[in-house]
Formats: sequence, structure tokens, C-alpha cells
Amino acid sequence: MMTLGRSSSIGAKNGMMTSRERILTAMRRGVPDRVPVIPDISNMIPARLTGKPFWEIYLHENPPLDEAYISAVKRFGMDGWYIYDNA
Repeated sequence: MMTLGRSSSIGAKNGMMTSRERILTAMRRGVPDRVPVIPDISNMIPARLTGKPFWEIYLHENPPLDEAYISAVKRFGMDGWYIYDNA
């Protein structure tokens, strides 16, 4: 499953699309303002950005891994990220 990032809704103010608009435009074979960025990053990258050991984030959820991902998305300006189901 892909999750859309929440880049600022500058939208009509300066002609930039939001992450959601950009991804949906590309999926509909339209021309977005730029190529949507949706990298498949490992858990190590968001965990590393917290400055804490990986096991602290992954095993003890301090902070929760989803919060670390959201921080990474904001830091790198991603338009979305992948979420995998282990089922």
C-alpha cells in the first residue's frame, strides 16, 4: 500500500501541486509539476534520522517507527512512502 505524504498545500498560491495532486495526476497519465518522489526506504533510514540506535526505535518504539517515517518524509520532501503488510 502506498501512503501519500502531506506536503504543504501551497497549491494555487504559486502553481505548485500538493503531493496528493502530483501523485494522482501522474497516475492518471497527466503532467505533474514535477516527478512524484515515493522511494522505498528501509526502516534503517528513518530510525537513523532520530539519532537513536535502531533497536530503540524498532523494538522499543521510542519513538514509534511511524513517527520516524513521517519525520523522514518531511525531511526529504517525499510525496509518499510504501507501507507493507506482513500478512
